Amino acid sequence: MTVIAWDGQMLAGDCMSEYGGLKRSRPTKVHSIDGFLVGCAGSEPGIQAVLAWFRAGCEYSKWHSVSWVNDVHMLAIDPYGRAYVYWGCWMPCLQSGRVAIGSGYAVALSSMECGATAEQAVEVAARTTTHCATPVRFLERGKRKRFPAFDPTQDHRLLKGWLGKKEGG
Repeated sequence: MTVIAWDGQMLAGDCMSEYGGLKRSRPTKVHSIDGFLVGCAGSEPGIQAVLAWFRAGCEYSKWHSVSWVNDVHMLAIDPYGRAYVYWGCWMPCLQSGRVAIGSGYAVALSSMECGATAEQAVEVAARTTTHCATPVRFLERGKRKRFPAFDPTQDHRLLKGWLGKKEGG
């Protein structure tokens, strides 16, 4: 019940939360954690568990602490601007270009393809879908080093322990 969008410079998210079909609080869905920009969509208990796992280093060996979470999607942007999406089996998936997650993702992606920023795209999704709402909160990527070539053999935080693992193991 949300939308999180990344346009290459900005991570934006709506502020709708619901329980039993009723709108509730206005949670912050985009976070800055140790130089990473992180946005989550899904149940509030699941989001809190996943964020705690991320803050602890998101190691595969500690995955058991959040393996019960199956309704949360996470979009994590590393300090170089690379976007990783976690969903389902939670094997991080490196994405390129514009990325969006949550129930309003199609509207947000379409808006960004037409030239909107992530903030504008989330605003459009909030105005046109039933499960997203304003205000829009966003975080911008700071000045970083030039985007390096991706090396899957490096000990990258978002992939630590995942490489070489078989699905389910």
